[in-house]
Amino acid sequence: MEIFIRVFGRCIFPVLLFGIVLSVAGNVVAGPVDDITRGMEAHRKGDPNKAIRLYNRAINSKSLTNFNKAVAMINRGSAYHSLKRFEAALEDYTLALELDPGSAVGFTNRCLAFIDTKRYESAVRDCSAALRIAPDSIKALSYRALANSALGAYGEIIKDLSNVLLLAPNTKGARFGRGVAHLQLENYDAAIGDLTLAISGEKSNADAYFFRGEAYFASKNYKASIADYSRTIKLDNKNMKAYTNRGVAYARLKQFEKAIADHGIVIEAQKDNALAYNNRAWALFMVKKFDLALADSNKSVNLKQTDPVSFDTRGHIFEAMGKTKEAIEDFRRALVLDETFETSLKGLERLGAN
Repeated sequence: MEIFIRVFGRCIFPVLLFGIVLSVAGNVVAGPVDDITRGMEAHRKGDPNKAIRLYNRAINSKSLTNFNKAVAMINRGSAYHSLKRFEAALEDYTLALELDPGSAVGFTNRCLAFIDTKRYESAVRDCSAALRIAPDSIKALSYRALANSALGAYGEIIKDLSNVLLLAPNTKGARFGRGVAHLQLENYDAAIGDLTLAISGEKSNADAYFFRGEAYFASKNYKASIADYSRTIKLDNKNMKAYTNRGVAYARLKQFEKAIADHGIVIEAQKDNALAYNNRAWALFMVKKFDLALADSNKSVNLKQTDPVSFDTRGHIFEAMGKTKEAIEDFRRALVLDETFETSLKGLERLGAN
């Protein structure tokens, strides 16, 4: 779920920012260690290429201890990561971990590189390894939640983000992420609770309003869902999913003209959106504007001929228009696509064609 990426960010920190101090033995020339420090400073100032050159010089000096060489490699991996050179970053993190297998930072950084290359199982393993070394690592817990969001392991996300909130109750995004995970598991009350707290901490979070709207909708609290979708649209008027869902919620409350207006906005923005045409067709059907409904339904069917819903909707419209033959044909086509489609089965029964 991409939403977690927005929540937790994509921060790769150099090793020293995690509190690891470079070790300088008495027989080591300070130059390579200074290069690592200067490389970190260059990276912080937004020049990862300069940082890489400095890390290269330090690593190639051959005078670093294994520990310090691991530090340099993790930091160079961070710079590569900033440049989206993920394979180079992964190679550096792996070499660093061979030199220093106890580096929680190395595992955490490599975890995020695995996420960026869509190797989510490997990412989970690395964050788990980091947490065995540093059980209270908020970054490792958060990145493991991020990886698990792509794997659909929502129960694991809830566990990890609950631990994040125990360690740091004000961690930005943790309540939001846990709320979305609760929503996916249909724990609607828990989702609403977490998302409400997320909104109280960040009132401009359009996504939090949207997902709380989803939870309210699933709980059949359509008025509350409409209010949240409206807030989403106010903050992000390009969010077509919010218009779509608000339109459906309006229809559930029999406010069909408002539903027609919302689906019309979606159609104007996305003229090949079969779902929007079908939704507007149904709302038009409910207010007995059958010709307009049929035009939209035809468009929906033409755009997506594998969707039983589109055929079922058109079947109802044909039935209302007295076109029994066409209605029977569409109900049967819906059942070819989904033999259990209940409203089409009932349609055939009504028309004596089952």
